[in-house]
Amino acid sequence: MIAYLSGGMEYADNKGANWRTEITAWLKESLGHDVIDPVIESSNLVKKHEAENYREWKQSDP
Repeated sequence: MIAYLSGGMEYADNKGANWRTEITAWLKESLGHDVIDPVIESSNLVKKHEAENYREWKQSDP
């Protein structure tokens, strides 16, 4: 089973990473499930596309 950890990120503390880290550990240890964590996936996409300043882009060129 693979769980997608859906939930708010943009205005959440630490982008919502804290609860995702906790539930990821529980899902893996207790149920043997894998997860897709959008916080990690978003970070990987930002690095891949050299888009570290994307929030500034959203404000300067909406």
